[in-house]
Amino acid sequence: PGLLFYGPKYINELDTTDSSQWVEATTIEMMIDTGLAVGYKPSGTGKCWYKKGFLDLETNEAFGETDPLPGIGADNRQCFCRTFEPSAPPAALPSPSPPVSPPPPPPLAPPVAPSTSFKAQCTPICDCTPGLLFYG
Repeated sequence: PGLLFYGPKYINELDTTDSSQWVEATTIEMMIDTGLAVGYKPSGTGKCWYKKGFLDLETNEAFGETDPLPGIGADNRQCFCRTFEPSAPPAALPSPSPPVSPPPPPPLAPPVAPSTSFKAQCTPICDCTPGLLFYG
């Protein structure tokens, strides 16, 4: 499954008007760390624009017609996909044989599926199916 995030393209656009100083957000975490609004879309597909059904990551409310990033240029927003690898099934156990020593204890927690995030390619529709689409 996957998620699509929508957020600011630059992490410091509101701090300086000198665009040569702007630092591009290259991860979802960088977008979230700006403290600016970040959105998501439950369908995992759609146009990378807040009016297209994105929900606020913090409130789960639709952005609707209200621009969640006032002061951020219309071309300075982006979408990222995050995908999660499926959990692997447990390995098959060998045929039982007389135990020589007691078996090791089970793991304390199940393994966490690794995730990958990447900038969404939206031409013009973003698609991280299945999953969520995030906007910020």
